[in-house]
Order: sequence, then C-alpha cells, then structure tokens
Amino acid sequence: MNDNTYEIPRQRHKNLLIVEGKHEENDLFHIIFHAFPEIEITMEDIMIYGTNIYDLYNYIVREYGDYWYEDDVDLPFIVGKKIDHPITLNKKDFINVYLVFDYEHHDPKFCEQKIEHMQRYFYDSTDMGKLYLNYPMIESYKHFTCFPDNNFENLTVDVTLKPGSKYKDLVHDSYVDSLVKFPRKIMGLLYNHYNIRDIVDCKFYCDQLLEISNPDDLHENIKRIFNKALSEEDLNKSLKHFNALLSDKEHIKNYMSYYEHMRNILREIIVHNIKKASKIQSTYSNTSDYDELYELLDLNDILKEQNNVSKDVLLGYIWVLNTCIFIVPDYNIKLLQS
Repeated sequence: MNDNTYEIPRQRHKNLLIVEGKHEENDLFHIIFHAFPEIEITMEDIMIYGTNIYDLYNYIVREYGDYWYEDDVDLPFIVGKKIDHPITLNKKDFINVYLVFDYEHHDPKFCEQKIEHMQRYFYDSTDMGKLYLNYPMIESYKHFTCFPDNNFENLTVDVTLKPGSKYKDLVHDSYVDSLVKFPRKIMGLLYNHYNIRDIVDCKFYCDQLLEISNPDDLHENIKRIFNKALSEEDLNKSLKHFNALLSDKEHIKNYMSYYEHMRNILREIIVHNIKKASKIQSTYSNTSDYDELYELLDLNDILKEQNNVSKDVLLGYIWVLNTCIFIVPDYNIKLLQS
C-alpha cells in the first residue's frame, strides 16, 4: 500500500457573490437569477458580509497592511474568515467573484480615497473580484415610476438625505418595488393564511403560482396547484383569494409568467442605468446603441464623478445609479435583447 498522501482537488464553484446585507439583496438577486437562468448563479452562491464597504476596507488593511492594493488579495478567504464560514475559501475555488456594496456617502466612515482604491483594485470578476457600487444604495434599482422613465436620466438625491433609511422610504411602494415584493407577498399569504409552514413547500407553491401565464384558465390552474395541498374549505378560499390577486396583474394580462415579465422589467432597468452611467461619465450619445454605450463604461470614472458632485456637504448631490444589475450584461450583453 502506498503511504503517500495527496490533497483531493476541491470542486471549483462557478460564482461567488459577496453582498452587504440580507433582505434587499435577496429580493433583487432572487428575481435576477430566476429571470436570467442563463447566468447560472443561485442564492446558494451568495455570501452575506453583513456590514458596509468601509468596514471591509479596514478589514483588508488589517489582513494585508496599508498598501494592500499592491498585494494579491484573496477576498473569498478573508471574507469567509471574517464571517466564520465553515469552509476555508480561496479565490482559486471560484471562476467569478462579485462584490455588491452601497456607496453610502452618508456613512461617517466615508472616504473618497478608500472607496476609489476599492473600485480600482476590484475590477475583474475572474481574478481578484469585481466591485459593483450602487448610488446611493442598492435600492436605486427601484427608483422608477414607469417604463420608459424619462425622468431617470436626470434623477439625483441630495447628500443631505441621511440616514440611508430615508432613501429606502423614498423608493418604498414605487412601481418596481411593488413588482419585486410580489413573490414575498404570496409567500406570506401561503404561510399565514393557509398554514403552509414548511418553507420548501411554501416556495414550491409560490413558484407554481408565479408560473401561471394564462388569464383564461386561471381558476383551473389555481385549483390544480392546491387540490391536494389544502382542505376543501381552504381550497375554495384560495380559488377566490388568488384569482383576485393574480387576475389584475400585468404579467397575467399579457399572457406571461411572473419571471418572464420581470425579465422584461429588468432589461428596462438595466438599459436605463447603462444610459444614465454613460451620461455621468460624459460618453452618452443618442445615436449609440446600449451595447456600444456599455462597452465604454468605466466604473472608476463614474465613482470619481460621483465623488466630485457630492463634495459640497450642503449643495452636493448623488446621481441615482444601480451598477450591480450590470452582472447581467457582464455575463452576456445579448441577454438584454427582447
């Protein structure tokens, strides 16, 4: 028998998505992953860091020193260590590493130099990782009243808008917010009103309802979904309840499933943000297609301009912009085609 030992090669996961918080990111990325299954990222690929980018910067400094940006930073390793991940992670284990954080100009730890170091260093998802900053916060993807939204191009928020909860209140119950919250609303109804307490079952029935796309057989589809799951009394109640809930939804009226509809909505959000980003860095042209504009985007230039226009503590402003949704065109710009 050979006494030599060897290390069993670890499976290289496809993607790692490091995010700042739990709730808002869960809503957005759950829908992105379902609407664009081609990307092959799942909710299991998300690692929740639990604090903001300035704390992450300070933690990197503690691990690598003040000149960390001259080193080869293993982000999955140090983030996994920070959050006590049960498995030791290394960047070599992942094909792509994405970071999603808020700009958070209102944070007392805000520092132009630090955040510019972060944006400049983390620019390649296949190497050290790619940083997507959202301005002023990730909730900026909701800041629409309709599509197309001609007001979005010039939309800003004052730097005096503090704390971050005030911006969340600003976009609460927006057009996009109501669409994004719909799966959670269904989950709540199933759990609280129909006593489906197993989360796996709850998600299953929710997904079944969201797959309905034909208003002509809505009643029959709801009955099929719950026929063996609910008592006769609850079944009759669910037929009335979910028929009323679904029948006036835009996706049903257009003979589309919820995620087919959200794919179109996300395309609109992404294209609006591509054009907005182009305007911020002064590369926008009415004659250019969004794919041409996207090729010219530079997240470093965008950050520098955001830092510039937000300098004045009283009169400064921040361009409303979401960049984490650029994960979709970064994977394949053709996904934005209808």
